[in-house]
Amino acid sequence: MRVIRIILLTLTLGALLQGWGFQTHHRINRTAAQSINGPFGEFLFAYQDSLAAHAPDPDLWRKKDSSEGYRHYMDADYYSAYPFDDIPRDYEDALKKYSADSLRSWGIAPWHIIYLCDSLTNLFQQNQWEESIILMAAIGHYIADTHMPLHTVANYNGQNTGNKGVHFRWESQLVNNYIEIIEPDQPVGGLSVPSNEVFNIIIESFSSHATILDADSYARENLSESEKDTLESYDDGEFLKLYLPKLYEKSGELAQERLNKAARRVASFWLTSWIRAGKPVPPRHP
Repeated sequence: MRVIRIILLTLTLGALLQGWGFQTHHRINRTAAQSINGPFGEFLFAYQDSLAAHAPDPDLWRKKDSSEGYRHYMDADYYSAYPFDDIPRDYEDALKKYSADSLRSWGIAPWHIIYLCDSLTNLFQQNQWEESIILMAAIGHYIADTHMPLHTVANYNGQNTGNKGVHFRWESQLVNNYIEIIEPDQPVGGLSVPSNEVFNIIIESFSSHATILDADSYARENLSESEKDTLESYDDGEFLKLYLPKLYEKSGELAQERLNKAARRVASFWLTSWIRAGKPVPPRHP
């Protein structure tokens, strides 16, 4: 299948950009699959295990292909100043305004999401439902990544502000330890202009990244210098019993909000691709 081969052609930027962690990507896709009514919703519900299982796939592709990493993020402040009104919503227009090298360096997540959603519409039109499950799972991954605020800023790991190591601690350890339930923040519906919606996600996420950095600074206050150094690694220690509760105290509500919105929007983008395909009748689950 041509579209599947395309998305499997995936810059390894390291584990820091894995976006929420495997477990959370599973949870977001599964929640999205349970959030739509009607025949398409029944199809998603029936295949929720596959949609969840394949949610981390794009992170695995990065290990095999150097062109995959920049699809997971957008350093929006390299492109322009907040609120980024002058960033072209169309990829070809962005390519003309910036260079291809700049796009690969600064990240192309929103444009890649739109490209994949158009590809998903084509799969639905051709009744290629098995392939659509793999593609929907990948789309869910990229949309979830853009909801992680540190995937939208050049200071993605707090390396410029004395918060180095916060990326992993916030998106994985805080979420895995404290966020018990993910549910859509409002009913799922189709999107009139998907490109506007995906850039709204970038704007939202960027506007909240300082909350994470401030929470990390607060959580570090009573740590020793060696413990602060350990934060930059993936090592655990007793210090996390002091650090994580304070990180959650100042940014837990943000984590919950971003995850709930991610689940709703994943479902909305899936639904929109199906609607644009003409609402083809999904196959019955065997």
